[in-house]
Amino acid sequence: MGFKTNILITGATGFIGSHLVKALLKSNLNVKVNALVRISSDIAKLKSLGGINYLYGDLQDKASLKKAIKGIDVLFHLAGILGKHGLSESMCYAVNVEGTRNLLEVCAGNGQIRQFIYLSSAGVSGPNVENANEGYLPNPSNIYERTKARAESIVFDYYRERDVPVTVLRPEFLYGPGDTHLLGLFKAIKKRMFFLIDGGQSLLHPTYIEDIIQALLACCGNTGTIGETYLIAGERSITVKELTGLIAKYLGVKRINRSLSAKTAVFISQVFEFSLPILKIDPPLTLSRVKFFTESRSYDTLKARKGLGLQSFALEEGIKKTIEWYKSKGYL
Repeated sequence: MGFKTNILITGATGFIGSHLVKALLKSNLNVKVNALVRISSDIAKLKSLGGINYLYGDLQDKASLKKAIKGIDVLFHLAGILGKHGLSESMCYAVNVEGTRNLLEVCAGNGQIRQFIYLSSAGVSGPNVENANEGYLPNPSNIYERTKARAESIVFDYYRERDVPVTVLRPEFLYGPGDTHLLGLFKAIKKRMFFLIDGGQSLLHPTYIEDIIQALLACCGNTGTIGETYLIAGERSITVKELTGLIAKYLGVKRINRSLSAKTAVFISQVFEFSLPILKIDPPLTLSRVKFFTESRSYDTLKARKGLGLQSFALEEGIKKTIEWYKSKGYL
């Protein structure tokens, strides 16, 4: 059998984490998979996979983390809070920044961790970047990006000052089977309730879930990735108009051509954000969503393609598979 790598995953019950667990269990890697979960975590889906050891802990509780990392060789830190309407910056900071710091602190005092793989975000480069690479200085524009940029900075502080062997991956705009964050977009296009903003000419860089999973596996135990950062993005960037057109195509509905000006979209989002929470309804359009659809982002993945063997999944095939999954679950 040989030496078995003892792996710990934070965020194992999430979109990326659950896919990583499946991939590790199916891989030829000689590993033991441990999932860090809270008492309140829903582990039903993971339990159906079998072969997982559950360690209970919380990113805010260093004592529980210290206990969880005993005997761990490789740690995948995937847990975090995505930015969403109504989320306080203090909560996002507590989980994404201080939670990461707590985990690094116990790893620094452990002396056994062979690799700390941190999932950051391509968004730390900020908006309106085209073909951005790992050398771009951070320029985050929202709560989520700011906290991920700060956490990433702390990760490298521990690498330089405390000798924690770190690897950082920055995925962009992830989608695929298992994700529900983009379900609202697919539903709006199907119901023809989606509007382009300023003609939908801004660039997005969709990344299929398998791309980040293959990158995570390629980093696992790979000493050549220690101290490195890798941007992970899909086969190509695409305008919002093109992307929504592809989604409409595979949903079997007409392409969306209706467009609002950015100024009008901002006004509508402000009205929604002010009035709908009073009725306890999640606003269908928010300022953050207007930003998402009007700020361009595209990335150069040369480093990941050379260093990790990244072979991005075909965009159209990914959209088809995502729609098939949504339909299989009765979401569309």
